[in-house]
Amino acid sequence: MSIDELFTGAMGFAIAMAIAAAVIGGLLYGYYLYVQNQVLANYLWPVVDVVPYKGGYYMAVINTGHEPFFVKAIFFSDGSHINVESKALHHNQAWFYQASKLPSVVMVCSAIKPTVCIIAKASGWSLVVDAPPDSGWVNITLIVDCWASGSVNWVGIGNNKGVSGSLSIDLSNSGYCAVGGWGMSDARDVFTYGPLLIEITYSYSVPQMSCGLEVIPSAQPILISKDTSPYSGTWSFTYMLIASPSTDLTIHIKCTYTQGYW
Repeated sequence: MSIDELFTGAMGFAIAMAIAAAVIGGLLYGYYLYVQNQVLANYLWPVVDVVPYKGGYYMAVINTGHEPFFVKAIFFSDGSHINVESKALHHNQAWFYQASKLPSVVMVCSAIKPTVCIIAKASGWSLVVDAPPDSGWVNITLIVDCWASGSVNWVGIGNNKGVSGSLSIDLSNSGYCAVGGWGMSDARDVFTYGPLLIEITYSYSVPQMSCGLEVIPSAQPILISKDTSPYSGTWSFTYMLIASPSTDLTIHIKCTYTQGYW
């Protein structure tokens, strides 16, 4: 074999290997980007809920995760959509939108990498079949069973931002419970010009006990956060819902003993 043949063969082989390496590298890099995007998308945790309001709808988009995102588009039940761009929402932050048509899904995108987007379905938190057109009372009653603590915080949304308040009951270490008490209640009547965003937090630390949230009228609050780590010694939960005017709302932190306490 001549030197030219050897050189040509070696060069051809090297070029072929370089091309193969570039192709494989490109594929691996593309797969890496795909995996990174999928991982990022999996950490976008929006909750989208709608309440009837003044003949239309009020929508809340809440970031229940720790990856910031923004709302890019809203799709309605009639097939139409609008492009929007909310501010970046961080953990437990909410964005509100009033619409004449029923929102069905929204598109949210990562605030860190805006090309990574997901679609989130809307669901209803409404505590009434249809909201009244104007103002009204939301009558809030909080009931907390023994050996637990609970709090309710509310704030007006939309043009109703001046309305806010709270209720709290702490029976986690109560002499009242030790002598046979069953629980306590407190109530507030809140006059509001629109929907109220309501946050409910409760906790307990008795291992032989299990506590849950009961809402009347029947509604499905959205779980925002929870801590059930066995190392903390306390189980705590935070929920959120929207209440329309002219609603009697009862929030019961209801506890049962899973085995003998003493």
